[in-house]
This record gives sequence, C-alpha cells and structure tokens, in this order.
Amino acid sequence: MNISTRKFSSWRCRTVLTLLAALVTCLSLLCPPASLTPAHAAPFPVDLVPHLVREVGEGGVLTNYGVQGAEFTWHVVVENAGRAVARDVTFDLAIPAGTTEVHATCARKTFNADCPTDDQLKVAPATLTEDGHLTGTIPYILGTQFSMSRESVTIQVTGRYPFRDQVTPTLSVAPAAEAIDTNPYDNETAEIIHLQPVTVPVSVKIEQDTPDLHSGAERHYTVTYANDGDADAPVTLNAQYASASPSQSDTLSTSVTCTTSSTAPCPLGAEDEHPAAESLLSTAVTLPAHTALVVDVRVTHTIPARRVSLDTAPLPQPVNLTASMASTGTVRLTGTVRDQSAGSLTPDAFSTPEASKEEALPEIDTNDVPVYTEKGEPAQEEALPDIPLDQVPPYSENGETIPAEELPEISPDDVPTYSEHGDALTEEALPEIENGALPTTTLLTVPQYSTITADLVREHVHAPEGASTAITGAYPDTSTPGDKTGVSVLVTLRQGIPVGVTVPVRVVPVTYVPSEHLTSEREEFPLDEVPPHSEVGAPLTVEALPEISLSDVPVYTSRGEPLVQPALSEFPLSQVPAAAPAPEPEKVPAAKSTQKRLARTGSSVTALILLSCVLVLSAVALRVRVHVRSRMRRH
Repeated sequence: MNISTRKFSSWRCRTVLTLLAALVTCLSLLCPPASLTPAHAAPFPVDLVPHLVREVGEGGVLTNYGVQGAEFTWHVVVENAGRAVARDVTFDLAIPAGTTEVHATCARKTFNADCPTDDQLKVAPATLTEDGHLTGTIPYILGTQFSMSRESVTIQVTGRYPFRDQVTPTLSVAPAAEAIDTNPYDNETAEIIHLQPVTVPVSVKIEQDTPDLHSGAERHYTVTYANDGDADAPVTLNAQYASASPSQSDTLSTSVTCTTSSTAPCPLGAEDEHPAAESLLSTAVTLPAHTALVVDVRVTHTIPARRVSLDTAPLPQPVNLTASMASTGTVRLTGTVRDQSAGSLTPDAFSTPEASKEEALPEIDTNDVPVYTEKGEPAQEEALPDIPLDQVPPYSENGETIPAEELPEISPDDVPTYSEHGDALTEEALPEIENGALPTTTLLTVPQYSTITADLVREHVHAPEGASTAITGAYPDTSTPGDKTGVSVLVTLRQGIPVGVTVPVRVVPVTYVPSEHLTSEREEFPLDEVPPHSEVGAPLTVEALPEISLSDVPVYTSRGEPLVQPALSEFPLSQVPAAAPAPEPEKVPAAKSTQKRLARTGSSVTALILLSCVLVLSAVALRVRVHVRSRMRRH
C-alpha cells in the first residue's frame, strides 16, 4: 500500500468519526437527561371540552324546557381539543334531585376514540332531596396531532324528570393524573332546564233524583269524576253532605258505591261503603286518560218532630252535596274541578199539647166585661146616665149651669185676634204696614268657587227699621258660573209679622281655580300660557312680577339646608383623593404557566437543534467532497 492510499484511508476514518460525533451531539440535544424534564410533563398537552346536549324538540331544535314527570334523553359529549392523546378521561354528571329511572350507555364515538363499557358507567340514583351522579372512564381520545378534526365520545343518558319548576344538570371532566390540560377552566358545564307541569282537563258533575224531600226519605245522587285529557291524572276525590241547621238529634244514613258505568278502576272497598256525612268520599286515585269514575251516593236524613205551644207549618231546611277533585301536585287540572247540588228537607209535622187547644178556652161575652170608675171601683149600670151631646148644659167660669136663654149671641166680628204670644190684640194694637215698610232684596253676585255666608246674604236684604232676619234656605253651589237658586230669608217686622223674601244669586267665572277645587279631569295648559299667581291665589300682572338674578338663587346642601358663601370650601388639587388602582388580572397558577413555558421553549429549542445538525452535516459533507476532488486531481 502506497503512501497516498494510507493517507486517504486515515482521512476517511477521521471523516466517519466526525460524522458519528455530530450525530451523537444531535441526539444528546434532542433527548435531554431525565433530571431536566418534569416528571408530570407530557410531550403535547391535552384540552378536554365537555358538552351536555338537552332535549331535541320539533324540527331538530334544541329546547331549554321539559315536562314534569316526562321521560328525557340527554347526550354527554366529551371531546379532545389538544394535540396529545387523552387517556383515562373521567367524567361526572350531577343528576338533579327527584330524577328517576336513570340509565346510561355509550351511543357514539369517532374513529380515533374508544367507548367505555356499560359496566364502567356507574349510576348513583338521586333521592327527593339529594342529587345523584353518573360517573365513567373513557379509555382514550386522540388529539389533533394525529387527527384532522376533534375526536369525541358520546354517552346517552335517559330518565324521567322530577316534579319541579326547573333542574340544572352539571357535567365535569378531568384528564389522567400524568396529563396536562391547557384550559382547565372549561372542564365543567351546566344547563338550566325549565319544567312545565302536565295539564289535564277534568270535570266533576253531580245529579240528584229529587231536590225536595221529606224527613226520612232517601235522597239519591250520582257523582261523575272524568279525566278528558291524554295523560293520567293523580288526583284526590272528595264528596261531602251538609245541612243548613244540623242538630245532634238528626239521624243520617249514607251509602257510597261505584256504578257499573265507570270506566276507571274503583278505589272503594267494603269499609268505604257507609262513610260519615262530612266525608262521604276522600281518597287518592289515578284517573287514566279518557276515563271516568261514576259514584252512587245515597243519603237518608231524618229530623225528629218538636213540641211547641201553637200549631205551625214545618219549614224546609236547605241541604247540599259538594264534590271536588284536587291535584296531588304532579299535574295541573283545568276545567270543572268542583260541583254542588242543593236541595231541601221538610221536617215532620209539629204536634200541639191538649191543654192549649182552642176548644178548651172559655167563651166570654163583651157585655160581661166590667167597667171601672176613675177610682178603680166597678161602675153600676144604673149610675151611667145616657145624655145626648145637645143636652149637655153650658157652665159658667164658676162651674154653675147657665140657662140657654142667658147665653150671649156672638158674631164673627166679635172673635178676638191673638198675637204670637197668645195675648188678645185690640183694634188699636193691630199693626199698620205701609207700602214702603215691606222688605226688599238685591242681586247677590259672587265669584266662582267662593263661599256664600249669612252676613253676605243679609247685606242684600233691605228691611224696615226694627225688623229681624233669619236664613231659612240653602246656599247654592258656586263651582259653576251662572244664575243660581236664590237664598230664602224670613224677615220679621217690628210688629211681629213674618215676611218671606228671596235673595237672587249670580256666580261669575274667574281666571284661576283654587287648589281645593282641582280635579283629575282638569284641562291641560302649556306652561307659557299659565298666568302666575300670588300667595292668596290672585293673578299677578307682568309689572308686579319681581326680577330675580342668578346670584340671588340660593344653593342647598344634600340635606336641603341653604349654603352661605363662607360655607363653600375650596379644595386644592393636592387634597383630591386619587382613584383606586385597577385590579390586577387573575394570575395563572405557577405550575400551569411553567408547564406552558416549558412546552413552548421545548418546541423552539428542538427546531434550533435540528437546524444546527443539518448545517453541521452539510458542512462536513461539503468538506469531504472538496477533499475527495482535490485528492483525485493529485493522482
């Protein structure tokens, strides 16, 4: 072997060794020691997103309401929006209290995900007061690094809604312990579902054979409880018999049975056949849809006879039967839920004792009734003279009898005139009234809404000297303008002769209305057309309005107290309090931020290392090529 061959072989060995060293360096950079990598870190983090799909209504539209007691179907969807594979994903669905018949199964999965088995889905049933839980573990869901779209798993949940106004199911997911969730804040979701009660149309009807019966007769009622809806109705049936004037001596016999015309199951047993009158029927049943329960009620009411002193006709007593239907809370009833049938019951005829009968009373003639004097002594028939009225003699002031021939003859002119005090007036004492001595009146004009007083009326009565006046009539209403009914006045002249006069009244309109006469139906005026008024309500003219400058307007504090000039303090800018600093944004936990920074840093370093390796290998290959060409030219 010549020298050139040995040199070329040694050069080739050095080149191979250089390439191996470069490859080892790249691998060492790509795979750092375990001490530099966090134990909980993953090559690519995951991002789990839960969804709770509610009921699907008509036309495929999602609804946010359900029906109380009705069946429901929910879909629990868990998808992976991260790059890495999410393994052993756990989920927890909180089932609202009162929910029953809950079942779960895996309904659908994408190509790169796996469903849990039915044994891996655990259901803890809910009670009436506490929520239940549906839990499970999903084996794996691939990330976006290995799939072009998000992979997911769908769990179908069925059950029956509780009887409440609304429910709020809550779904939460969590990755495995060694995985990192880049957005843990969206790992829980909740939905508010409003529940509507079931509405069932029902009807209650009562029929009776005879409304008016006598005591001891049997009364027959037919009560029908009908369910006219499409859903079963859990209800409570009630029936009650009542009397307007019950007594402890009354006797009642009742009977309640189901008839053959009923299409609903009969809830009555042998022990319910003879109930008490105040509760003929009180039972909880479930009326199936489009069925009716027909009940036959028979009542025999006996009222015992009573003894009184006189015979009287028996008075009928009102009686009635009331039937009703009430919901147990699971459905809402519409229609006729109550009915009442009224009637009357006539008691037995009253009997009368023998001692009080009419034939036992003695017959007394009117002539046998004795007559008594003023002193209480019985008057004898012969002591009572019968004297005609025309034969009664006149008596003098001394009580002596005056003969008819001595009676004076009195003409109408001789009848004396008496004053108001009862004294006889002589001809000289009779008053003489001249034409000018009679009272007169003038027109009383008052403004609208004013008050008419007695003194104001007397000012318009002109009476002679010595006369007195008295108001005898009512005052007219002054709320509307125009001529009113006059005020009646009685004028008594000095001679004692009363004379009645009337004071005419006229009401004239005004341009303002006092506040006490304002009503809600008053006319609205623009502000610029309302005239100003003084404190007493009189309108003010433009010349009488005071001039007020802005400096005269007082300044008031928040408590309504006037501020004077010294009280207005000036604050320098240095004493103005500074605004509160804005709240700091919520910080991401240190461990999460470190994990994200490590992930970004690792990606950048990896790219730089790969680029460095490519450059080193390219440089080595170029050097080898140049060296080979130069050796070949030498040979």
